[in-house]
Amino acid sequence: MFDVLNLTKNRPKERAKISDMEITETEQEVLKVLEARWKLGREKYGEGINHSQARTMAWLTQAIEESADMLQYLVSMKLRMKREIEE
Repeated sequence: MFDVLNLTKNRPKERAKISDMEITETEQEVLKVLEARWKLGREKYGEGINHSQARTMAWLTQAIEESADMLQYLVSMKLRMKREIEE
């Protein structure tokens, strides 16, 4: 397993590792985003993710809704990038 706090505090030129696997700059950024979300959730709800049955259906609904929003953002970005390349 990895320690997110140690991974995200590495100096820019230093590569973090998960077990024996070197991770990329993009993966480090993903870990920073996750760490921020985990911190926000703990501050807001007073705990980490609680895997109760009652919450699972609500999480699935919320994840589907957020995924649909994400799809719109990605398609919009792709179209914008395509237009810029074609210009």
